[in-house]
Amino acid sequence: MKWGQGRMTYASGNYYEGQWENNKRNGQGIMNWLTSNEKYTGNWEDNYQSGFGTHIWLDSNGENKLLRNRYVGYWKLGLRHGKGTFYYSNGSKYEGDWEKNFKHGSGVFTFEDGTQYDGPFEKDRMVNRIIQKTSAIPDMPTPG
Repeated sequence: MKWGQGRMTYASGNYYEGQWENNKRNGQGIMNWLTSNEKYTGNWEDNYQSGFGTHIWLDSNGENKLLRNRYVGYWKLGLRHGKGTFYYSNGSKYEGDWEKNFKHGSGVFTFEDGTQYDGPFEKDRMVNRIIQKTSAIPDMPTPG
């Protein structure tokens, strides 16, 4: 039975290094999914990401670590749940409440261009977002 500190390498090549209890990942640990190019560092409970942790979706095509999707926050049963921040590879970010992997509750979404939506979210959707329409042709000054 796995108990205490240890490393487990799975047949897929994926591996976990950290604390074990009752033959399950429990406590602090790092899971590397080589098959999907992901890494989680944080707390585990009964083999699930649970509590606080950081999950990174690695991009094998680039050296720039900032151009990767990354979630830093709370987890429950392997899902983003509670307060957390998701950093998108395009530069936008969401900071706020999560429920069962969805942006749900209060939050701030910062778009790539720096504009923000600050308000309620429901199952990943901005509840009160008003899209500003812009004119395709700018106003021309009147001669005179």
